[in-house]
Amino acid sequence: MHNSLGILIAFAIMNVFSANKKGYNPFIWFFSSCLIGNIVLSTLPSVKEEKNSELQIKLKKRGDKIGLITAGVTVVLGVILNIALTN
Repeated sequence: MHNSLGILIAFAIMNVFSANKKGYNPFIWFFSSCLIGNIVLSTLPSVKEEKNSELQIKLKKRGDKIGLITAGVTVVLGVILNIALTN
């Protein structure tokens, strides 16, 4: 259990730094702290590199929505795994 928690925290920290570097909300991406969240975040374009401010806002909103969905999936998978491992 402690190893998996350490791995989860490592992915969370990687997501926070990647999200911040790309211009997304690091708090949202902290909670999508799994390999899936890390892969999804790595495929998203950098908001900071976009010159058009209107497009920047759209990209940021879309990326943060994707982060929230990924966080929700992470929580659901965590609960399912926890139930499966305790039975």
